Amino acid sequence: MDHSGAKLDDVKQAFASMTFTAGLKESKKLEYRGYIGQLEEKALKAKAALIKVNPSFDAIPLDAFLNVCLDESVVSRTEFSVSCASNKALAYVGDSYLQLYISHSCFKKAYSPKKFQELCNVTVNSGNLATHYDALFEQDVVFQWTGNGTATASSRQKSELVVSTYLFNGDFG
Repeated sequence: MDHSGAKLDDVKQAFASMTFTAGLKESKKLEYRGYIGQLEEKALKAKAALIKVNPSFDAIPLDAFLNVCLDESVVSRTEFSVSCASNKALAYVGDSYLQLYISHSCFKKAYSPKKFQELCNVTVNSGNLATHYDALFEQDVVFQWTGNGTATASSRQKSELVVSTYLFNGDFG
């Protein structure tokens, strides 16, 4: 799949130029500025896991994986602002891409519209995609807001990450 016309947000630049709510403690600003390093670690883990499945993922720049791993819970904070989108936008496009792939396959096999809808319902849903996420990744690769603790990615977060990766590789295995 040719992605030469695709434009992703420059996540590194967005985090480098993040702004903060007035009165925020310097220690918190320092903590939030460090998020780009944590996001890069998750992106590297995601890329490495996907390369094991399909070596063509090696050609995809790490910056693309920063977009894929960045959850809405981080970019929608009130304490700071980063000028980039989360993987939620990619997930919408990824859902459409999966449906397009399914429709193309159904057309080639002369399946009925009912069969197409059944395949879409089974394939393009959070539960199914979260199952693929769990099979692909040994560690959580969604960079999400955790507050003062740790959190495990939800089915929605897992499915958004998985469906986003389909945009970079046409191999649906």
